[in-house]
Amino acid sequence: MNRHILSAQSTPFIQLLALHQILRYKQVKAYFTCLFTLTAAAQGKDTAMAIGEAFNETVQYYDDWIRKAVPGYADLFTSAKELIPFAATDSIEVLDLGAGTGLFSQKVLERCPKGRFVLYDIAGKMLDVARERFREFPDQFRYVTTDYRTLGDAGAFDLVISSLSIHHLDDREKQELCRQVYKVLRKPGVFLNIDLIKGPTPYLEELYCND
Repeated sequence: MNRHILSAQSTPFIQLLALHQILRYKQVKAYFTCLFTLTAAAQGKDTAMAIGEAFNETVQYYDDWIRKAVPGYADLFTSAKELIPFAATDSIEVLDLGAGTGLFSQKVLERCPKGRFVLYDIAGKMLDVARERFREFPDQFRYVTTDYRTLGDAGAFDLVISSLSIHHLDDREKQELCRQVYKVLRKPGVFLNIDLIKGPTPYLEELYCND
């Protein structure tokens, strides 16, 4: 059996899309910290390293901020959880790319409590929060501080997940990552990605920004 094909576009990937919206909340310190740090990338610093530094700086308030910043944030993960094509009794291997504080992995764990997880993130302090989140499951979780653009010998997985992370890559890097993900997926396997996109038309983009 080939890898699951679960999207309307007949690709082996599922992508849940959150509408891009201008942030209008008072608690945007994390947002601006990220902007200032990412600016360093344009001044000669490696983009991935800049992103890692930005999220290490925002770790204390990231979870609270992201829930306010992304419309329908909780619904995204609820929908993703329902799409996971594995049973609670399945001992699946899961790779979380850009895992951050482990919110997506937590939803997968709720669905597949016997799962074993490898969490990749370039921001070590974010993974420290994830490690605390899953402290009751030491044998099921492994944490790797790394740039996930190169999966290398990551292993073989039944499920690869990512949330609100891959949009940091440029188009070429996204294509290459998808090729690498395909290689590490077992048969059958699923890549489940939650991410942000811009509105597909000028009218919708204006609506998101002004509504």
